[in-house]
Amino acid sequence: MKIKQKYKLQHVVIPKWKRKIKQCAFMSCNKLKSVVMSDKVVTIGDSAFFYCESLENIQLSNKLESIGEYAFEGCSSLKKINISSSVNEIGQGAFCDCESITELAFPDGITILNIGVCFSSEKLECVTIPKSVTKIDFYAFANCDSLRKIIYNGTIDDWNKIDIDSEAFDDDNKQLVVEFASGEIMLMN
Repeated sequence: MKIKQKYKLQHVVIPKWKRKIKQCAFMSCNKLKSVVMSDKVVTIGDSAFFYCESLENIQLSNKLESIGEYAFEGCSSLKKINISSSVNEIGQGAFCDCESITELAFPDGITILNIGVCFSSEKLECVTIPKSVTKIDFYAFANCDSLRKIIYNGTIDDWNKIDIDSEAFDDDNKQLVVEFASGEIMLMN
């Protein structure tokens, strides 16, 4: 495909023989609105959909294992993304500046919520964090102005064992509610 044609794409179906979406594959394809992946895709490379500002819908592979750094950064029209339980690695800044996403559920198996994973995802209201998470890194949810609720699939004791960077949720004026699997609730500042 010629470079000029790439930037005119509106809908993409990733073929069944493709196992990886390469680094920067669709970077800045501003007209791209939807992507459907076959279940053969196991890797989304770094910045693969970086600043695809019109991307509204993406159907991820059910066999997907890793999402690269900044893979969906700047996908400001993306409202929802279902991350398969097979994903075990999400790179830093993967959903940075995804301004329209309101909910995001990280799958069991993820152990680190990397630097800026959702930085400046302004409409993100609720995030589900699995018990498998052991670290929430620097600016993971910074500048997520609408974030008010965390659903945690573990106990309060499990939550207290997570290494949460002091800047992970950098907004001092916001009250975050953490709901635990047991039904208990905790307030975070």
